[in-house]
Amino acid sequence: MTAHDIPVPHDPKDNEALSMFQEVEELFPSKSLGENKWYILALAAMVGGGQPGFAPLLYKELIKRPEHQSPEQRQALMRRIRETLFKLIIIVGVCKPLEAIFDIDAITKPEDKDYSFSREGWQCDEANAKRGFEWQNRLYQQDQGAIDNVLASQRDFGELSIVFSRH
Repeated sequence: MTAHDIPVPHDPKDNEALSMFQEVEELFPSKSLGENKWYILALAAMVGGGQPGFAPLLYKELIKRPEHQSPEQRQALMRRIRETLFKLIIIVGVCKPLEAIFDIDAITKPEDKDYSFSREGWQCDEANAKRGFEWQNRLYQQDQGAIDNVLASQRDFGELSIVFSRH
C-alpha cells in the first residue's frame, strides 16, 4: 500500500463542527450528566481527540442559548467547561485542555469570566473520599459491582478513579 492509497482525514471545518454539536445534542441526551449537558461529552471528545481549537466555537454556540444569557449563567457554564477540561487532563495531558481554555478565554467577555477556584481548600480526607464514592456511584450505579470486581485486582486504577472523582 502506498501513501497515495491511505486516506488522510482532513481537519474539520467550522460548519462540520457545528453540525457535529447538533448531532451530539440530538443523539446523546444524558440522564446521568443532567439535562442540557450534552456539550460536556462533545467538549471532552473534541479536545481529547485533538481538536481543542473548536472549544471556542462550542462556547459561542452555547452562550447564544436562552439558559446562558446573563453573566452569572455564563460563569456557571464556564465552571462546567473548566471542570470538564480539568478532568480531561488525566486522559490526554495538560496541553490540549489548556489550549482550549486559552482559546475560550480569548473570546470571553470580561463580565463573563469566572474567577472562582473550585479546589480552594481541597483536602484528601474522609469527607472527600465519601464525596468521591457518592459521585462514582451516581455515574456507575448499574455497573458498580462489576467495576469493583475488576478494580480489586487493579488497585492503582481503583484508587485513581476515587481520588480523581473526589472533587
